[in-house]
Amino acid sequence: GADDITAGERINLIIWCKGAAYRASRHYLDLQQQRSYAAEAAPPDDICLSYTHDRDFMRYRTAGARHAAMRRTPWVPPRSAEYPGYEEGPCESDGGSDGVG
Repeated sequence: GADDITAGERINLIIWCKGAAYRASRHYLDLQQQRSYAAEAAPPDDICLSYTHDRDFMRYRTAGARHAAMRRTPWVPPRSAEYPGYEEGPCESDGGSDGVG
């Protein structure tokens, strides 16, 4: 997720493409099923942890008040790409509840 901005503005350009031929391709299916996701070599650096995306966020950090309004949908790392010794943190095994409160 992106950090909150305190000054200036953020501009995002999102382009959606939808093509039946591409979505039927092996490349697309591999991406969707995360087959091409490289295995992580080690636990994440603290600066790289994402509250919204990292399954192990709660193992290394504590959710704060700013996270209360955020939706948590963790998926990184995929189970097939967990680093050696990966352990789920609090609230990770219950379907990814937000741990805020």
